[in-house]
Amino acid sequence: MRGQQREQLAAALAQRFIQEQVSIRDLASELGRRPSLVRRLLGEAGVCAETTSCVGVPESEVAAVLAARYREGVSIERLSDDTCIGRRGV
Repeated sequence: MRGQQREQLAAALAQRFIQEQVSIRDLASELGRRPSLVRRLLGEAGVCAETTSCVGVPESEVAAVLAARYREGVSIERLSDDTCIGRRGV
């Protein structure tokens, strides 16, 4: 997948990721591809930059955001699914 087709897919994934809050893992499953490809496409669409994680916050704030969501009752499994960070990493 290259060129305009790739750009269109990246834009569509970014829209679903941001507006519909579909997880990276779910997007990958729908495409039949790996989460790593979805993360790369989101990066190409400007959603994830080197200094910002796919959680939508700077890398330095990821732990605090995940901890806050966990305290709110979100399970580790759900946090892992939403972010594609392994359960051990969450």
